[in-house]
Amino acid sequence: MGIHSDSPTDSDHLCDYGCNAVLEECYGGNATCVKKAECTVCGAEYGALLNHIDEDFDHLCDFECGKSDMGAHSDSPTDSDHLCDYGCNETLEECYGGSAKCEEKAKCIVCNKEYGDALSHDWDSGEITTNPTCTKKGVKTFTCRRNSPHTRTENTDAAGHSYNGICDSDCNTCGEKRTPASHSDADENHICNVCGAELPREEPSTGTVIAIVIASVVTVTIGAFSIFWFAVRKKGFKDLIGIFKK
Repeated sequence: MGIHSDSPTDSDHLCDYGCNAVLEECYGGNATCVKKAECTVCGAEYGALLNHIDEDFDHLCDFECGKSDMGAHSDSPTDSDHLCDYGCNETLEECYGGSAKCEEKAKCIVCNKEYGDALSHDWDSGEITTNPTCTKKGVKTFTCRRNSPHTRTENTDAAGHSYNGICDSDCNTCGEKRTPASHSDADENHICNVCGAELPREEPSTGTVIAIVIASVVTVTIGAFSIFWFAVRKKGFKDLIGIFKK
């Protein structure tokens, strides 16, 4: 007899008519990872604790229980971008590996992206690859010690003409002629006082040679006669003059 009912004054889910039948289970409320759900009828905790959840993928439990190791950091080989794939996008490691070159940065062996700085060239002392001429510049080529196919060039100064002193008219290298300074032989030793060149000696004329020969013969004859007259015959000038007066 009588209908099962549970008065709001006690809200214990039991029939107040006297049979103490359980009229309903606890319900309502929200459970978390640290606290069970609280029944909206009787206020008692019921059910089980919930598992930790991390729906925003920040490695923290969304129930604010303090758990901070939700989901391990990982970077899937499918993207290899150094970022955590769990959702926090934290950088797990810097780029590494690979070798930088003169004009290229190193490439990361994980993400294949360039990183760091290029090494720049390390030039040697260079060598002349095109010799200069008297009037044209030459070329000097430098080679990178790190990568020999890398080269650069510089122009070298023209060599300029080369003469044997200012009195020389012909360039020793290319033969180009110029108007030279005049030779000077102030001390008459047949050596130019300006450039040091040996100067040609002037040959005497035929008439000069004959005159020298005649003068030499006369000189020798007079000398021989003098020896004969004064030394051998013991004669004097008066005797010689007397001969010409006869």
